[in-house]
Amino acid sequence: MRWQNDRMCFFAWGLIFVTVLLAACEINSSSEADGNDNRGVSSSSTQTVSYGEVTDTRDGQTYKTVVIGSQTWMAENLNYAVDSSWCYEDNADSCSQYGRLYSWVGAMSVSMNYNVAILGDSVDHQGACPSGWHIPSNGEWATLEAAVGGFSTAGTALKSKDGWYDSGNGTDTYGFSALPAGRRDGTDGFYDVDSGAYFWSATENDAYNAYNKYLDNGNAEISTYDLNKSYAFSIRCVKDISDGSSLAESSSSSTQTVSYGEVTDTRDGQTYKTVAIGTQTWMAENLNYAVDSSWCYEDNADNCSQYGRLYLWVGAMSVSMNYNIAILGDSVNHQGACPSGWHIPSNGEWATLEAAVGGFSTAGTALKSNDGWYDSGNGTDAYGFSALPAGRRHDDGSFHNTGLSTDFWSARENNADSAYSRHLDYNDTYMSTLYYNKSSALYVRCVMD
Repeated sequence: MRWQNDRMCFFAWGLIFVTVLLAACEINSSSEADGNDNRGVSSSSTQTVSYGEVTDTRDGQTYKTVVIGSQTWMAENLNYAVDSSWCYEDNADSCSQYGRLYSWVGAMSVSMNYNVAILGDSVDHQGACPSGWHIPSNGEWATLEAAVGGFSTAGTALKSKDGWYDSGNGTDTYGFSALPAGRRDGTDGFYDVDSGAYFWSATENDAYNAYNKYLDNGNAEISTYDLNKSYAFSIRCVKDISDGSSLAESSSSSTQTVSYGEVTDTRDGQTYKTVAIGTQTWMAENLNYAVDSSWCYEDNADNCSQYGRLYLWVGAMSVSMNYNIAILGDSVNHQGACPSGWHIPSNGEWATLEAAVGGFSTAGTALKSNDGWYDSGNGTDAYGFSALPAGRRHDDGSFHNTGLSTDFWSARENNADSAYSRHLDYNDTYMSTLYYNKSSALYVRCVMD
């Protein structure tokens, strides 16, 4: 789907009529976290934006900078030459226009050994950035995303006003001015100039892959992927803060207000623990309401008692099997298989939860239960969410990963045959955003209307 972001207004005579039309064209920057869901994200009209510049003393290049919320970002892509960096199609004019494309080890300025090995987390990793600036972590990208209105509209807010293919321009509301600079795929060539922008994160997924943020000409959102470290993407540096701590993380768990309760599902009489985290109330247990297209792990009823049920996406959403291969579309508070007064969480609501428990990089630890996870992979369960390592059912009907991981559906689709989820793993401190084929079966955590 292509999104038209620019509006044109035609003015008639008369100052009053002109004023009315101008008001009608004023950008509506209220933050919709997912579809029409605007929980917990302040509107762009409240954001403080200021502009400046920084000179890289290593080569004398000057970059525009922009303050967005609590962070200061470069408003241009880095163009500092290091090993494992390229101009698009090896054309110097592309470096002048778009900045350089860096492999992950080039961006991080570390040994090529880390193309196939874990570097590990560090605070404010300078990498190829100038002194006083660093490669943003996933948590810092999440902070930016929240500051500009949330996942579902961040792409439009951050993209430049021109240069994007097929009316895919953004509003550039915050001066971030993301250009469609494309990517380099290992040794396979250059792709996606004028249709895509890819930015590295300092956060690794595993020894071979690291996270990136992606903006597309055809979408209003900002996406998170993990891709091979040999890919070459753009860099946006973010400014260090004076005490050396990261801007990425939200307030610590000790400042969160947590309360507990329960809800009884009148359809079958089952009672679930509930927990208030920040502005939301979540079930503190996985849903266990039997519907078509739902299963107990390994078809064992004891596993339903322990872990809840596994649902196809259409089962979780309580819609026709036709939507296994067709777009249902966004709706607010889609009840699905949840009890009355509760619904399947949107991507925006998952993002609100992530921010409330400290941000991307530590959300996994905060949300995982404090026992049951393989190889010392337990969490702190600091908020009472108590995510269990319940595994999943693959689309071929096989069951996998109990003890190792868990996955929860989002109401948000990726395309006609896949939908988004949140993933927790025994080996990770963070919570990942993935998408699965709708014929996979994952768990459901209901959130209160």
